[in-house]
Amino acid sequence: MVKKLRLKLTDSYEQAIAGYEISKMLCAFVEGRPHVLNIGAEQGGITGWDDFVMEDAPNEFTHLQVKRQQTDFKPSGKSERDLKIDLSPLDKSMLSLAEWFEKPKAERDAPHRFRIEIPGLDINVKQEIELRQLRDFVDMCIKATTTVQGLTNLQNVAKDGGAINIFLWLTTWCGFKNWGHILEAFQSLEIRDNGLAGDVDAKSFVELERHFTSPKAVLTKIKSYLDENSSYSGQIAPRQLLCELVDQLLPQSSSWTQLVYTADGWEISGTHDLQKNEHVERPSIIVPELWANDRQRSLFVNVTPVANILTPLHEGVFQLALHLNGNSSGAVAEWAGWKSCIEAKVGFTLGLERNDLESLTISANIHPFKISQGKIMATIGERETYAKEIVNQMTKTTWEMVCIKVVDQIERMETCQSSQLRDAVELRWREWEKVMKADTAFQKKLFSSILHPKAEGDDILGQLRVGPKTKYLLAEAIFLSLLVSVGLDEGDRGVMMAGEGLSIRAIGLAYWSGPHGGKRIVCQIDDDDVVETLIGRESADILILAKSTDGENMLYKQPLTESKPDDHSLAAAHRPKLLITKNKIFKAAVKKGTIADLRNYLEKNLMGRTESLSETLNLMS
Repeated sequence: MVKKLRLKLTDSYEQAIAGYEISKMLCAFVEGRPHVLNIGAEQGGITGWDDFVMEDAPNEFTHLQVKRQQTDFKPSGKSERDLKIDLSPLDKSMLSLAEWFEKPKAERDAPHRFRIEIPGLDINVKQEIELRQLRDFVDMCIKATTTVQGLTNLQNVAKDGGAINIFLWLTTWCGFKNWGHILEAFQSLEIRDNGLAGDVDAKSFVELERHFTSPKAVLTKIKSYLDENSSYSGQIAPRQLLCELVDQLLPQSSSWTQLVYTADGWEISGTHDLQKNEHVERPSIIVPELWANDRQRSLFVNVTPVANILTPLHEGVFQLALHLNGNSSGAVAEWAGWKSCIEAKVGFTLGLERNDLESLTISANIHPFKISQGKIMATIGERETYAKEIVNQMTKTTWEMVCIKVVDQIERMETCQSSQLRDAVELRWREWEKVMKADTAFQKKLFSSILHPKAEGDDILGQLRVGPKTKYLLAEAIFLSLLVSVGLDEGDRGVMMAGEGLSIRAIGLAYWSGPHGGKRIVCQIDDDDVVETLIGRESADILILAKSTDGENMLYKQPLTESKPDDHSLAAAHRPKLLITKNKIFKAAVKKGTIADLRNYLEKNLMGRTESLSETLNLMS
């Protein structure tokens, strides 16, 4: 719960200003853009300007003085002696400002800005100075290029009445020494007129209505934390406050997660995980949210410099980013460099199309912002733990998507002639699903094997291809494995097993990066030039190329007149006992809907391969 914040705000106008600044901070945080880190009291280290202080960035502050007066700061008729003794609130604020800027720069430890908030400008600072004149002087005469000589000339040469009176006031009552002293202070000063309390509240409503169902209720809640009678004095930060207001967020409100690499380690924050303030962007929450594609969501990654050797956390974060789609997008600092690195790690394809990486919804993050209330992962162990959690959750989320698509394929099976095969495949799937559902490590290993042929080599990170974008590839590979398992054996021999202890390996890619050791060129999975290398590197008894429609003869470059592969020398003994593709004959056998028709096809090919290999071995003996 947010503790009450003692800002010493004594009336509705001061609370309106505070409510507006907090509303802006809160909405900027919700939108995932640069925002005030916190708003509090008794921070920033400047006496007289510590009642309302905003930390804009680490150790950078804006100090507000809220002057609610609608009458002159100092009524006329008092002597100069009385004025010196009885300083107005504005005099005191300016005196404190003068004292701060009189200190050596080395003692002013951080950037500080100062702002005076007032209801209107039609009141007098002194008899000769209207507040509007002071505001105009600050806005028009105090620029980054303004010089002390220029201000001196404005006073002594141009005889500007406003400059003369302001100089007299500041040097007589407010402790300023000269134009140099005034210039340095006023370059950090802003004067704003915001209207009355109702006008300020109206601006708060405009901010809040973009993201909250009841702006009035939210503003009332915000103001409830500004109780001057509270014994607590501290800060309000946006994430802390948003956790209290999460039930008021609009359903279509955007969400974001940001990871930043800092000198202290990796830091994460965001708005996906708002159940409790102490829970910061847990993988169990952010992965399903970012991959849901139901409303606008963002992943910001500010991790520099670009590294060719990726840590487990690098891999997890970029796997998450690669599979953002639709309403979800990513923004990555130094994206051009990271894009080249990640493309090489996945072999320049996710396996869907030759150029599927061109459609990534990731752009350069040119406006990174400081994180408010982030969780810092300072040690290697903490980062590795988080990386494991995020990879396990991505595997789990992908598994859930794949299960739906496998069932879809089973439901679409042809049953006009018979439903026998479909029913058997459904039962086999239930058996496999029960085993795999409880074993995330097995899911991860299976998915990587489906999307990463051994021929690609270990420099390709197959795990990065696993996610929503490849769920159809994964589902189809598993579905074909189920068909082979059912076709070769009535009883279940185990996941990815068939017949008398035959192992099944399914490759689901439509495209791959070619064999390790050569130039990486994205090609079709059954490309004539490299398919034999791909097949030859696999050791499973049964190999499935789920996205190939070529027959075994074509893949082995064997004339159609020959019924068996013609090369079974010992040098070629690594060919699988059974090679399955979605060729016309295989699809026709499945379409008939009976186990017998599929079994006849599979056993014929398996027997032919076994007999041919036996003949070769007999000739060698």
